[in-house]
Amino acid sequence: MNREEFFAKLAPFDEDGLRTALWNLYWRGSAPLRERIEGELDPAERDRRKSTATQPAAPDWVLYEVREFTELARAGAYIAGDRRVSPKERTRWRVTFRRLAADAQSALRAEDPGPAEERRPPWPMCLPGCYVFPTCGPFSRTAIWTRSTR
Repeated sequence: MNREEFFAKLAPFDEDGLRTALWNLYWRGSAPLRERIEGELDPAERDRRKSTATQPAAPDWVLYEVREFTELARAGAYIAGDRRVSPKERTRWRVTFRRLAADAQSALRAEDPGPAEERRPPWPMCLPGCYVFPTCGPFSRTAIWTRSTR
């Protein structure tokens, strides 16, 4: 349906009918749809969210998360079924790994990334010699596998 057809279908609705239709879309829609509707209703909030999303991650927090992930991985929590890692998180460790890698790259763009020894990307900390997980294969699917980590 193009724009003219859409507006032709909306023509019979009064203001309350449009509000009801928009509420149904908002209430029953997915999270991205809700965010788009909220952005149209409050443009200042939409601009604030966009600026927050483009800010680099806090280097100290990223380093903490990477060290925690590394500690859990080396302890076998993702493979052996430790209570510190939920069953859902065990199957989604690659997603966590990718998120941490993206956050680390984002943290490098921060105003004050911290001391020089912490300025290097932290994800190789969890890959030395591929001894964290039983095989190197899973890391080749994480989209950040480089020659320096092999």
